[in-house]
Amino acid sequence: RRIHFGCTTTTMRLNFLSKVGYHMGQDQPLDRLHSDGNRRCALALQAAEREGYDPVDILIAHCEDIELELWADFRIQQDYPYDYAGGFGYDFNSPFTDAHQDWRHVDRNGEVCSHLFSHFHPGWEQYKLDLLAELAEKGPAGIHLNLMCEMNAIWDFAPQAVIRFRDEHGFDPTSDPEPPEEWYQFRCDHLTEFMRRLRSQTDRIGRRLGRPIPIAVQVSGDW
Repeated sequence: RRIHFGCTTTTMRLNFLSKVGYHMGQDQPLDRLHSDGNRRCALALQAAEREGYDPVDILIAHCEDIELELWADFRIQQDYPYDYAGGFGYDFNSPFTDAHQDWRHVDRNGEVCSHLFSHFHPGWEQYKLDLLAELAEKGPAGIHLNLMCEMNAIWDFAPQAVIRFRDEHGFDPTSDPEPPEEWYQFRCDHLTEFMRRLRSQTDRIGRRLGRPIPIAVQVSGDW
């Protein structure tokens, strides 16, 4: 028997107490949150922080007691602009958003996105790896990596990626109206390398905990 618990509200706001990222309600006045659900989530996490426990730790321990697997679900990319739905995006952003504006998407015309961040920036990938390491250290039955939410949004035409592609293939991926087939393989290879780093760090944590931590990857759609 298995359940998945969503550990991310968005990539910027978490449903567990993190030393790397920000949980819902951290440094957020409750009266600025835009829904009762978000306010309840914030209140629960603020109470957990005051009382010195993490809800995910409690869930993992309880599931072990009743012989139920708890898999930590992590959305690889789900982010909103601050003005989303009349300001609702405020709930889902954090100081991390403002601190790393240089990691934002760049489209094929050089336009910078208002809120999406790019996997071609090492810091953005390392942030996610650090969050996933925190979850693995909690000792869940497994990690469920959700690649369904905005999967295509992890890719852009970051200048350093375009330069690397041009060096490897000898032509510019933005020169034609549609990217070449090699560009799709290029970005898939990049994601494969990220997954190898995730697998390697999770294996190291699993050895330290004395048991393997499997990773399930959920994919859907044409990306």
